[in-house]
Amino acid sequence: MSMSVQNATITASRKPRYYSRYGVALAGMLLVALLLVACASAEVGESHTVVSYGGPVPPDAQARLGKGAINVIAFSPDGDALVAGSKIGLTRYDVATFEEVWLVPSSHQILSLAYSPDGSLLAAGLENGLVSLLDPATGETVFSSQGNSEVNALAWSSGDLDDEGALLAAGFNDGSVLVTNVSRVDGELTLDVLGALARDRSGVTSLAYSPDGEVLASGTRTGLVSLWSARTAQPIRAMPSGHDLGHAVQALDWLPDGTTLVSGARDQRVVVWDTETGEPAHTLTDHAGEVLGITHSPEGETIASASSEGTIIVWDTQKATPLRTLDGMFDDEVSVAWSSDGARFAAASAGGLLGLWDVSDGKVAEPLLTLEGHSAPSQFVSAVAWSPDGETIASGSGSSIATWEVRLSGDAGAPSAERLEVLEGHTGMVTSLAWSPNGEMLASGSREGEVVIWEGETGEKILDLEGHDNTVWVVAWSPDGTRLASTGSLDDTLKVWDSGTGELLYALSGDGNGLWSAAWSPDGEVLAAGTGFGDVIVWDVSEAGTNERTEMFRGHLNWVSSLAWSPDGSRLASGSADNRIFVRLVESEESVRRALAGHSGTVRQVAFSPDGTMLASASQDKLVVVWEIGPDASELPLHALAGHVDGVVALAWSPDGEWLATGSDDGTVILWQIGT
Repeated sequence: MSMSVQNATITASRKPRYYSRYGVALAGMLLVALLLVACASAEVGESHTVVSYGGPVPPDAQARLGKGAINVIAFSPDGDALVAGSKIGLTRYDVATFEEVWLVPSSHQILSLAYSPDGSLLAAGLENGLVSLLDPATGETVFSSQGNSEVNALAWSSGDLDDEGALLAAGFNDGSVLVTNVSRVDGELTLDVLGALARDRSGVTSLAYSPDGEVLASGTRTGLVSLWSARTAQPIRAMPSGHDLGHAVQALDWLPDGTTLVSGARDQRVVVWDTETGEPAHTLTDHAGEVLGITHSPEGETIASASSEGTIIVWDTQKATPLRTLDGMFDDEVSVAWSSDGARFAAASAGGLLGLWDVSDGKVAEPLLTLEGHSAPSQFVSAVAWSPDGETIASGSGSSIATWEVRLSGDAGAPSAERLEVLEGHTGMVTSLAWSPNGEMLASGSREGEVVIWEGETGEKILDLEGHDNTVWVVAWSPDGTRLASTGSLDDTLKVWDSGTGELLYALSGDGNGLWSAAWSPDGEVLAAGTGFGDVIVWDVSEAGTNERTEMFRGHLNWVSSLAWSPDGSRLASGSADNRIFVRLVESEESVRRALAGHSGTVRQVAFSPDGTMLASASQDKLVVVWEIGPDASELPLHALAGHVDGVVALAWSPDGEWLATGSDDGTVILWQIGT
């Protein structure tokens, strides 16, 4: 049986006893986005700041800020290109300049990358189980096949695609490995599915072929390294005695002799294996962080390993002793790659910075090039706030806050944004942001219990408000801007501060299961907070009041993650981890409650439009939903906005209610034009 898509032909395997249970389905999941060619040379230490997304935006969206969180990077065999796989797609960079060559967006995260031996194909593995082959020159997808779970690892064997072909192994999160022979016949791409390895239920995390292509090594999430016959898919031996149980093997590398395999894992160890006996020849324990990548010198006399604490160690292969340690790399690296000759090293840091070094002389100075704009997988956009004048958006990612100048009608009619400042001062991840009503100050909260007030125009820190000992999920200004409320989640307090002096005015307590959300009424006389039990507590905080509780609203089955008052104060909306939204008529004697059901994940934030006619909700199900609000409103949403490829955790309306900004775990902010 054969099928063709574009220039590809898929041929069923002639070895049915090894045939994979995965069907080979065609799916054009990656679209060609942009072709930008640049050939200028770069100076040593040159830095690029490319923070705007250059590709097409999702349907219904108008702009995207940020280039997405990097999961994996890979050099081309000739070392001239570096490809970054992120949560929102693939980007190819020219290594000489770090200029973008092409950008291919994806609706699913890129988890693994591997170039074919001749560099003519790039394999990409996605979180939805898709394996795509792309033309590295253009980014065009020439073939895709569908698996059942995340594609954690890819590896090519040696071989000539124009002769007998090369093997491509794909390792999935469900523990299976699919092996396919890829070749060209009369210029036409042909894929022959050879079979699947016996499944390891813990999940495959790394793969590597021996130099002659006859043996495939696999590493698993539990720390097991195994050897397989590349052609028959039969096990040769398992090698369980090298890494600690439960520490994923993240890197595998064969030395040129074909009998020595090197593995690196989360247990901070590098193990040098004698594959003929299946026993460790050496165990190297000098790293202080997870081992992320391994490479070797052309003759195999030295190996180099990189770890998450930002260090490369070069080892003598025979003596198993460190020859030199290269410090001064990024702190907390999350993805690394070496050029094929081992002379250049690339890393993406936990802060999202992409860097390139020349390590050929065994020394590390400043990076040759750095590129800003990406973020790390652990550093999603955790908070978004739109300034009252509509000209600036603040977004929190990691421990930093970025401010963006937003132009909602550019020359081509599409909005654009330019990053203005990066505010540094938190030690923990930024979890909440809010502009003061006059736009002169910006408040932020973090996972470390920090509350900071910044000068809005200059980004200078004005006040540190100390008192919380747990994550500050919400900072909220009183309508007159004189007070700032902050919730400390598991410290079970809602604190109210004098925004001018930083004095703690008073603290309100929950019922023992944390306070996770808060909102002021429009008149500033009432504070509401959501609890971990799913209740909403309301306090009278007016000048004539005594900060007493006045209401307790029940109904949610899990923690209340967000609260919002309608502009006229008649309605209080709550979003919860039970996936539901309640809108209450708080002035009604019966406290009439309307339930909005449409999300399949935790509702992370709700917000009324400035005129109160719409409610927007952001959810971990990756959707943003806009609901009509009013006595005659439909139970169905006005808009369901799909464009983020990971959970949506933050949103903010523009002051005129025409636009919505949303922040996501995918590391980007999307601007949507909603209208009225």
